[in-house]
Amino acid sequence: MQNAMRRTLGVTGATAVAIGATLALAGAADAHTPTFATGCLDNGQAVLSVDLKYYTQPKKNGQPNTITVSYTPNGGSAKVVLPVTDFNTTLSIPTTTSPDPLAVDGTTAGTYSITITAWDDANGQNSVAKVGPDKAWDGTWTKTTTVCPQSTQTTQPTQTTQPTIPPTQPPTTTTAPPVQTTTSQPAVAAAAPGSTPPGGLAYTGVSAELPLIIGGALIVIGAGALFGMRLLSKRRRTQD
Repeated sequence: MQNAMRRTLGVTGATAVAIGATLALAGAADAHTPTFATGCLDNGQAVLSVDLKYYTQPKKNGQPNTITVSYTPNGGSAKVVLPVTDFNTTLSIPTTTSPDPLAVDGTTAGTYSITITAWDDANGQNSVAKVGPDKAWDGTWTKTTTVCPQSTQTTQPTQTTQPTIPPTQPPTTTTAPPVQTTTSQPAVAAAAPGSTPPGGLAYTGVSAELPLIIGGALIVIGAGALFGMRLLSKRRRTQD
């Protein structure tokens, strides 16, 4: 009786442990939630968004959770767009307070490669290679992009127009006509009739020399006539 009870308890305990371990593993696998999506920005760039949730908090001084992202354009070479970055339980890219570090040229299609290392899956039991990209929470995922619509508006380069400076004209020299110096003799004002110039006779408008000549001639003629009349009178007296 006791042996049978012991066997029953042993089987029940083993079953409970198995069930508990299964639930624990299932819970651990379900807790890690990686989400990725590609799209286009308004400026014509392609972009990858990353959202990691419910990862296990790394142990103090232990191995961290890490992520790194590279991008390969079709026909081009791969380049790292996000170097190895540590995170705790969550990570969201891009953030609302910083430019998107995962934006790339959208004029051609390409492929993002996202690699996550979870510290609590050191053996890779939950990796992409082991369980596939839909169930994995570490390993390497790939996400392709398409050609993004580009703006049809062409930005013309801004031309700075220098102000037109008129050519320097030589200073205009205005030559003044030569000033003719005219020496004007002081005008002799005609003496008004009846006025007597200083020191002379009254000016009548006729030269004073002519009357003097005429007067002198009359005197001579008068004197000659007087002399002749006296001589004739004397002769008549003698004859009588």
